[in-house]
Amino acid sequence: MVSTTQQVRTYLDGSSVKRYHVMRTLISETVGQHSAEVAFICSLLSPDCRSNLLLAALLHDIPEQATGDVPAQAKWGSSILKRVINDLEVQFIAKFIPNYPELTEEEEQILKYADLLQLCYHACDEIVVGNALFTSVLRRGIEALNGLLLPPSAAIPAAEMLSELERIYGR
Repeated sequence: MVSTTQQVRTYLDGSSVKRYHVMRTLISETVGQHSAEVAFICSLLSPDCRSNLLLAALLHDIPEQATGDVPAQAKWGSSILKRVINDLEVQFIAKFIPNYPELTEEEEQILKYADLLQLCYHACDEIVVGNALFTSVLRRGIEALNGLLLPPSAAIPAAEMLSELERIYGR
């Protein structure tokens, strides 16, 4: 059994992992910053959400301290790599985050959508400050968002956020 102190250390270490380490960035971001923003977006997509969804949003990338922040592009390009990374993350969660919250299928959809939305918002921020390298990240993120299912209750706020991203991308 993992002690409370070990769980805190696992979260603190995991939240400090730097994202986008294989790309030139003008704005640094850590897993902790990303996860807090994902949790906030979840609360916008599902205003009456359970605490399980918010906690899962805060914890969803903590296993990256074991795997590193594998670029989305790499996972999008290889289903084998995606499956291996997922298996490693599941093992990490089982070992170090024993109280990882169970989510309903609807909550899983919201979390996935919020995770991709945050990636797109970060890409927009990079583009706005002059980093054209993130144009392809934003394009792929929007394509991925358009392919996801969402619960009907989240459709209106999701459409509003996606419309803003597409407007920025269209500049």
